[in-house]
Amino acid sequence: MNTNERAGAPAPDPRPRREPQRTLSGRHTLGSLPESQEPADSAPVLNLPLPWQSAEDTEPLSTIYGAQWQAARQRVEDLDPMTRRLLGRMLDLVEEGWTAALELQRWYENDPARALETDDYGHLLEFVDADVIDLFRTIAAGIAELVPGKAGWEAEADPEGVESEIDEFMRYMTVLRLAVQAGGVPDAFRALVVSVAERLAGWGDELAAVVAAWGTELERRVPAIRG
Repeated sequence: MNTNERAGAPAPDPRPRREPQRTLSGRHTLGSLPESQEPADSAPVLNLPLPWQSAEDTEPLSTIYGAQWQAARQRVEDLDPMTRRLLGRMLDLVEEGWTAALELQRWYENDPARALETDDYGHLLEFVDADVIDLFRTIAAGIAELVPGKAGWEAEADPEGVESEIDEFMRYMTVLRLAVQAGGVPDAFRALVVSVAERLAGWGDELAAVVAAWGTELERRVPAIRG
């Protein structure tokens, strides 16, 4: 297909899908998966298109909206008002960021086979799927683990690790924004990346601040475990 055009419906991905992973270090390397622990989520909950919807209205195959995220949303509702406001805002920020980031994943899923090619554009598409979006989903999984209400959540919660991942994601976006200026990259993809980067400007700092505030509160509430 013409790389300057978006396909009307996602083409099948020739590679197996990856589930988001949690890491203890919060660090990925370019072109690689994080050091995996247990998968952070079950199969994603997909929104199948209705007759009046286009492919642009559907959730990508790689999404943050799995069972783990839905469970965290439900647990927030059972918290005391102050904690509910703080953690509700934290989850809201992830979802707000996802409305921008998912545009990159939609682009990739429209022609996943193109990412198998070894030119600059192919490498950038692979970077979007295997690094940028994979890391965003890892952040979402880590945020979900910060919400109290399930057995052993204190041991799983890692605010500092999530902050590190947020910082890394924003660096990835900077790398991607600069890399699409290379020749051979379709103008439409370049414009999309720049638009997404602009929409996410300041998002990482705001989310990291909320995560840090909850981390401080966790130290106060459960010092024996967090210490």
